[in-house]
Amino acid sequence: ERFDRDVGGSLLEGMASSRLPACRVLVLPDHATPLETKTHSSEPVPFLVHGPGTPANAAGRAFDERAGGGSGIRIENGWQLMEKFLGEDPF
Repeated sequence: ERFDRDVGGSLLEGMASSRLPACRVLVLPDHATPLETKTHSSEPVPFLVHGPGTPANAAGRAFDERAGGGSGIRIENGWQLMEKFLGEDPF
């Protein structure tokens, strides 16, 4: 929650106010750790992409496993995620 407020919130605020140059941001954990097991799992890892070329309707949506699962977007390999993120039309 502190990261969301202090880092993510400040970054998004700066992007919205044009204090930062046009950029795209990718946020994701390095692995899934469900609260039930409190250990690493092989479950899909949620990710958030924000900035030019990303859907505007994603603003304000939650960044968690439930929201990620409902997005319909699934990337099998990390290198594919980076290709999409760095591409002209990411998602």
